[in-house]
Amino acid sequence: MRSGVSWRIEKRSPFFREGRAMSPCVLGTVVRLCPSERATSDAKNSGAPSASPPAVWSTQPKKLEALQNEIHIWRASLKCAPEFLRRMNAILSSDERQRSAQFHFAPDREAFVAARGILRELLGAYLNRPCSELRFQYGPQGKPSLAPIDPDWPIRFNLAHTRHRVLYAFARSHEVGIDLEYIRPQIAEQKIAEMCFSAAEITELRTLPIDLQPQGFFNGWTRKEAYLKAQGCGLQQPLDSFDVTLTPGRPAQFLRGVESRWNIAAFAPEPQHVAALVFDGHGCKLRFFQFDHAAFFNRP
Repeated sequence: MRSGVSWRIEKRSPFFREGRAMSPCVLGTVVRLCPSERATSDAKNSGAPSASPPAVWSTQPKKLEALQNEIHIWRASLKCAPEFLRRMNAILSSDERQRSAQFHFAPDREAFVAARGILRELLGAYLNRPCSELRFQYGPQGKPSLAPIDPDWPIRFNLAHTRHRVLYAFARSHEVGIDLEYIRPQIAEQKIAEMCFSAAEITELRTLPIDLQPQGFFNGWTRKEAYLKAQGCGLQQPLDSFDVTLTPGRPAQFLRGVESRWNIAAFAPEPQHVAALVFDGHGCKLRFFQFDHAAFFNRP
């Protein structure tokens, strides 16, 4: 089976700081900025990765391979059959079930159960361990990790979702942060940009044609949030303390305020969506997989 994926990042542009990203509070209101062949593309960060190319998703392999020098990105639907949701709920921990019960609306509760259940299934497959036995610990700002971290298998992961879609990133010995957003022009308002972006980013956004400004806004937002999630610091670090590129078609890069070990890979997971992965280290190959709810449980 072809293992499809995409970019090899050799090196990146300079600069620094620390993720669970949290929604900004704008004037007292919490705002949540809420598509099998192999494809490869090499990028070096004088040119970082291609700017938001469409990702090419491979069917999932029969056996998950080691993550040495690779980062795996998985896409899954959160629209799940009742039987699948029951199976996912059964493998959650008691505290995860308590969290799911706090959601007032059933679609939100079901999305949480599916996202956490699939996370457990994938981690269990990578580690060859029963997924129900996995335990999580959380950083000061809520970034999850395995508890305890196995020194023989230091796997890192992160996830992001919209209401009907979730993305996961898995790596060995690389910190990762991922963000996913649906492009909604009504959210991409100038006032929000002024509270979240640096002066240079606001200038770049304002110079875009009106019809490109929503995508530019969400390009900037996902790249910034993915970085904060990779660092595990949430909004303790001001969003305007570092700069990213946001013009559609321009390579995704950090421009200021970030150490040179940090990289951005921007991609379009499907139409009208943008996503960004931020990771540390160099020479990483990114591989993209589509989670198949039925096929995953029929693995050997």
